[in-house]
Amino acid sequence: MSSPTEILLQAKAAVMRHRVLIAGTTAVFLALAVVYLLLTPKQYLATAEMVIDPRKSTEYQQQGSGGLVTPVDSAVVESQGEILKSENVAKAVIKTFDLVNDPAFNEPSGPIGLIKSALQLVLPASVPTDYERERRTIEAFQDRLYVKRVGVTYVFEISFLSPDPEQAAKIANAVAEAYVSDDLEAKYSARRRAAAWMQDRIKELGKQATEAEQAVVAFKSKHNIVNTGGRLLDEQQIAEITSQLSLARAATNEAKAKLDRIGQVTSGSKLDLSVADALHNEVIVKLRDTYLDMTKREADLTSRLGRDHEAPRRLRADMQNVRASIFDELKRIGEGYRSDYQIAQARAEGLTNDLARTVERSNETNSAQVHARELESNAQSLRAVYDSFLQRYAESVQQQSFPLTETRVVTSASPPLKKSQPKSLLTLLGALIAGSCLGFGIGWMRDITDSSLRTGAQAEEAADVLHLASIPKVAGRPNPQEMLAEVVNRPLSGFAESIRELRMIVEARRTEQNLKTIGFTSAVPGEGKSTIAANLARLMARARGRVLLIDGDLRNPSLSRALVPGATRGLLEVLLGEADPDEVTQTDAATGLRIMPAPNGRDRSDISDLLSSMTMAGLMESLKSRYDVIVIDLPPVLSVIDAKAAAGLFDGCIFVAQWGATPSEAVTEAVQGAGRLRERLIGIVLNMVDVRSMGRHRGQGYGQYRRAHALQRVA
Repeated sequence: MSSPTEILLQAKAAVMRHRVLIAGTTAVFLALAVVYLLLTPKQYLATAEMVIDPRKSTEYQQQGSGGLVTPVDSAVVESQGEILKSENVAKAVIKTFDLVNDPAFNEPSGPIGLIKSALQLVLPASVPTDYERERRTIEAFQDRLYVKRVGVTYVFEISFLSPDPEQAAKIANAVAEAYVSDDLEAKYSARRRAAAWMQDRIKELGKQATEAEQAVVAFKSKHNIVNTGGRLLDEQQIAEITSQLSLARAATNEAKAKLDRIGQVTSGSKLDLSVADALHNEVIVKLRDTYLDMTKREADLTSRLGRDHEAPRRLRADMQNVRASIFDELKRIGEGYRSDYQIAQARAEGLTNDLARTVERSNETNSAQVHARELESNAQSLRAVYDSFLQRYAESVQQQSFPLTETRVVTSASPPLKKSQPKSLLTLLGALIAGSCLGFGIGWMRDITDSSLRTGAQAEEAADVLHLASIPKVAGRPNPQEMLAEVVNRPLSGFAESIRELRMIVEARRTEQNLKTIGFTSAVPGEGKSTIAANLARLMARARGRVLLIDGDLRNPSLSRALVPGATRGLLEVLLGEADPDEVTQTDAATGLRIMPAPNGRDRSDISDLLSSMTMAGLMESLKSRYDVIVIDLPPVLSVIDAKAAAGLFDGCIFVAQWGATPSEAVTEAVQGAGRLRERLIGIVLNMVDVRSMGRHRGQGYGQYRRAHALQRVA
């Protein structure tokens, strides 16, 4: 994953690569924006402020407005904003200013108006009906009307956009006035309809209330229902018996608890005097004291005489008698508790029976009373509704003479001094940003879809070998002969400097791996491999002396045509045994480079067999003993199989690809399908590089780093 710094550097490089495209699209967008600003008429926005005052609503509601005033909350305020934008308000203002017949209001202007006018000249225009004109005017009106609530307040901003600032202010104020009038009319109509309905309802409710009250009086008279202090006589009796029954049940429960407790004490073997009455009984108190005294004496005698002595035993027998007397007294107390419990239980049962008989006697009275209360409740409800409607009707009739509204205009709209649309600065800024982004996007897409080799890192990735050098493109259009001697004709050029850099790397490899024969090939024709091979050979000939350049491309001997155009015999004749190598080899006068051309063989079908033959192998071995370096210009890998067939003839091979033209897929396909040739690849060279453009591509740093290590070996 790339770091943010690398992403920024890549974006910067993309901008530099496509700066012309970005500048062009930006200029087009700015030009369109300027045209738009020139053709679009000025629009003015006038704003009025209106408030919905909740204090008035609360005040009127507290005074009793008949329930027709709704409390103002957030939902109500938002609803009023929608009403401000409604068609009713729009129609009122349109009618006031006769906007339907206003050409300046209905006819589109600016670029849209020009397009519409042009279309009307070509297409026949139909005459719109009155309804269509009205609908179009309403739509245009609503498009120009802006209603916005100010924060969470009750204030609304009513703005209208118009080419005429005076008209914009008038319409904004008219919208506020139309809304107030519409609100008053709606409330007046609602009160008027409510008053008419309430008048009929009051008559009906009055009749129902009177009939219900008469029914209550008749029912009570028939069933002799008389209230005493608001309660019936049977109800008072039931309340008293219920109170007495509660006390009797409490006494019964208390007696039962005492009886249960004394039963627990007398049924046990342990002497327990925790019963309340036992603590206050004189007999039990005396017996307990006697028992306690005898206990002390028994303990004393037992300690002095022993437990089996006659005196302690007699004393223990007396203690048992005292203990039995205490239990007898406790049982007597228990019998008293039992008697109290039975008396309390009998009293509770009697009161329960009395209550049942009283309730039974009052059933009929209660049933009648329930029905009587139902009649009274109905009569009271009808009377309350009648009184309420009567009061509301009086208030409604009174309020019809002074309709109320919670809205008022805070600030009236005034004609604006500055235009609101089109926004020149914003339009130009938007065009600038849009044009730049579009240009950058197009350039970025071009980079994504461009599969040609642009950097050394891309070349290394495609060929899976070291990137040796990037050879710059020679300015102008030199002929082939001049290009093959560029290092001699212009030794200080960037092209010559890159060839010298390539020579240093190749020399370092030759020293390490004892390379004497070096081939040059490419994926497809036209990559410039012959140019690089010839210039490198001439440069090495100047430095070392014994260098041979062989044109191994027998099918397309472009190198021979440029260097020795008059040659009639060459490599093919040597392989066929028709000539001696020294006879066909020529010398370059400027550098001393020996050249073996290949003027013939274009129409032969056995070229690959000849290049891979034992004759060719013997020739190469013979030449190695006579020359320090042999440079061979080979055919393209993807065009013919000659280079693959001759792979065993040379010690190393350099792959040449044209910068910005050779697809990376072609290089990968050529290298992977090269067979034995792939094992002899020294590296790849990018040819015809646009140095200034290449500098704007990121990613070449890795190849430069590896090439720097190769140069360090040379040093």
